[in-house]
Amino acid sequence: YTKILIGEGSVLSGDDEFAHEKLSPTLGIYRAKDFHEAVELACKAVAMGGVGHTSCLYTDQDKNQDRIEYFGKKMKTARILLNMPTSHGGIGDLYNF
Repeated sequence: YTKILIGEGSVLSGDDEFAHEKLSPTLGIYRAKDFHEAVELACKAVAMGGVGHTSCLYTDQDKNQDRIEYFGKKMKTARILLNMPTSHGGIGDLYNF
């Protein structure tokens, strides 16, 4: 089975090590008060890490079409995925359909 280490960052900023891309089984996570704040945090992380990465939204596509459209309009990534592996699976050759 796969093991990963998830560390919770306190503030999304360039000074926080969890805010940067890690090519290892270590992930950073941040808490948001609601969906819109979570998207804003994701946009900020993309801006810090460089436009062009992969983003993914995990949601019920039948019930939350509004969230899918909002996320798609806000994210500035090369690939925007829905309900697919991305942390180490969206590396450019596994899920390009």
